[in-house]
Amino acid sequence: MSGVRSLLALVACAITLTGCAGYRFESTHDQGIRTVSVEIFENRTDDPGIELALTEAIIKEIQSNTPWRVADDTVADTRLSGKITRAGFRNLSRTRGIGLAQEVKFELSVDFDWKDSHTGELLAGRRSFDSMATFVPTRGIDERIDIGELGAMQKIAARIVDEMRADW
Repeated sequence: MSGVRSLLALVACAITLTGCAGYRFESTHDQGIRTVSVEIFENRTDDPGIELALTEAIIKEIQSNTPWRVADDTVADTRLSGKITRAGFRNLSRTRGIGLAQEVKFELSVDFDWKDSHTGELLAGRRSFDSMATFVPTRGIDERIDIGELGAMQKIAARIVDEMRADW
């Protein structure tokens, strides 16, 4: 009986140490990369300034959630560049009677490429990569427009950095 328990304990330990269901204990970020240069995203929309806010959100996401350092493009191992292709508001609901926007969403779409600075090899890239965030501008709650914009930018920044992880 003690032999069976020992065997079960050994199997449980092996499963725990090797991982199960696709989980990994080591970092999913490429360990060969130490630095990333983030170019200011090109803004192809009529919403001025969002390219700076998005670039800043991406830099903060890299700094807080990856082992990589953000560096100047002349010395960085890799380069992230992109363009904002769509940014806009869409009413989700209106107040009864007067028709003012009650709930609004801000939608953002980007194209991006992440390349090896030395070889030019494309490490990750996406087209029409979308994000959105809602806010409530109606009286009583009075959330400002930038709540929706910043929310969408933070979400898409996190998704871009997630795409920069190694295949797993």
